Amino acid sequence: MTERESSRSRPEGAYDVFLSFKGEDTRKMFTEYLYAILDQAGIHTFRDDDELPRGAEIPDHLLRAIQESKISIVVFSKGYASSIWCLNELVEILKCKKKTGQIVIRIFYDIGPLDVRKQTGSFAEAFDKHEERFEKKLVKEWRKALEEAGNLSGWNLEDMANGSEAKFIEEIIKDVLNNLEHKYLYVPEHLDGANINCDDRGKFLIKERLCRKRVLVVADDVALQDQLNALMGDRSWFGPGSRVIITTRDSSVLLKADQTYQIKEVEPDEALQLFSWHAFKDTKPAEEYIELSKKAVDYCGGLPLALTVIGARLSGKNRGRWESEIDYLSINPNQDIQGKLLTSFDALDIACFSIDRKKEYVAKVLGARCRCNPEVVLETLRERSLIKVLGETVTMHDLLRDMGREVVRESFPLLLGKRTKVRARGCMECT
Repeated sequence: MTERESSRSRPEGAYDVFLSFKGEDTRKMFTEYLYAILDQAGIHTFRDDDELPRGAEIPDHLLRAIQESKISIVVFSKGYASSIWCLNELVEILKCKKKTGQIVIRIFYDIGPLDVRKQTGSFAEAFDKHEERFEKKLVKEWRKALEEAGNLSGWNLEDMANGSEAKFIEEIIKDVLNNLEHKYLYVPEHLDGANINCDDRGKFLIKERLCRKRVLVVADDVALQDQLNALMGDRSWFGPGSRVIITTRDSSVLLKADQTYQIKEVEPDEALQLFSWHAFKDTKPAEEYIELSKKAVDYCGGLPLALTVIGARLSGKNRGRWESEIDYLSINPNQDIQGKLLTSFDALDIACFSIDRKKEYVAKVLGARCRCNPEVVLETLRERSLIKVLGETVTMHDLLRDMGREVVRESFPLLLGKRTKVRARGCMECT
């Protein structure tokens, strides 16, 4: 946007922020940086860059920009009161504050609140000239606006311990975001992968913040078209040049996609390496296990999750155990990953209820169901790549979760009351 462009064009819809400032004081320093950080944060900001001489009247499009903004940021500087344009902006901003509840954030840059409130210092000099040129009624309106603005709290650079403008602006951006999110926008607390609960205001948030931004959106493991509609209902939700990547196990979700790709199975050499990392903690199998490893890899069908889980399952086992496990794989020759993973089912103690649960909760459930130490069970499952412990949360791959649920469903197809947690063993003591 050129310096003369913004003030001559009509604002495109409502703005998040209207920025009022005296260009000669701050444009090339503070305000330029503030505007850039606002823009990087996805905050749609109106800034008037016209450096041509200005009259006393604010153009209609500038008034609309103020009226349609959610927040106004007023940067008071030594020369602010010398600009009748700035003073008229302030009058309109305070009218919007009273009429619509518009939030006004005041910044005192190289000047104190007292100078603004009492019109002292450089403000006094400016008003000496205004009183010679303009009607008393108008000058009185400007003074009243400055008194009101100066009486209310604001951000003062002099209050920062080290005077750092970068830190100062960082705190202001936090204030802006906090006001936008809590006063104007509702952000759904949870975007559950199985059931996205995103209302109209949540969609509005996405469209408003991203429609002018070039973004990369990755939607992983999408199961329902409704999920996509809630997160990216239309191409116009994102700015030009944006890219959306969707992963799914249901190709019908991708009917409107420009391009689709079928993920290929892992190449044999890479598959053997992945398997070996989990079975031997090395890039290749031990010499006496090479043939058995190749068989296991072949039976896994190039599926990374199966290679990972089964490799971890065989780790540390003797040849006899390897042979029995591989024999089991050989009777499941199809490419169904659940069939490949069933060999590890006897170690899957919490398949149906460990997704994104607190570790403390999972341990209590395990302790109530078996005689073993819950920590030992969790560690065993983690070592076998059946779960992940991320901080204080226990989770697992959704394919393993689905397998556990499917096993229970098949075990009790008609007895819904018996479809509880998977009964399986995570240690030698459990039955």
